[in-house]
Amino acid sequence: MTPVEAKDEMFAAVQDLTPVGVITVWPDKPDTIPVGEKWIRPTVRHADSRQTSLATSDGKRRFTRYGILSIECYAPVGDGNVEVDTLAHAFTKGLEMLRSSPIWYRNIRFTESGKEGSSSRVTVMADFQYDEFN
Repeated sequence: MTPVEAKDEMFAAVQDLTPVGVITVWPDKPDTIPVGEKWIRPTVRHADSRQTSLATSDGKRRFTRYGILSIECYAPVGDGNVEVDTLAHAFTKGLEMLRSSPIWYRNIRFTESGKEGSSSRVTVMADFQYDEFN
């Protein structure tokens, strides 16, 4: 799996876990920030790589790639953060239950960031790792 394929896989998982009616602001597309709506902004950040095998007879080696998937969750202020907490919980539980992915998610957690403009924000984060063969 290449880094581009891994990013596509992670964004597809986020899309599958996104509840109906929640707007997604993708990191690589110009977009306006929704106001008065529930919305998310997913981001993939690669952080490290290690060679994790010797070369095979055909010269291929395994490299393990590491990073962080973050999903910023936003909901309008005014309900005691119930909507944003529920949204963040959906992603936290969804990533914890994901079993069919070639990407391994661990240390899944969330951080409340408080009010940002007219929205409350909670960020879900997951460490990830996957293997690439070169």
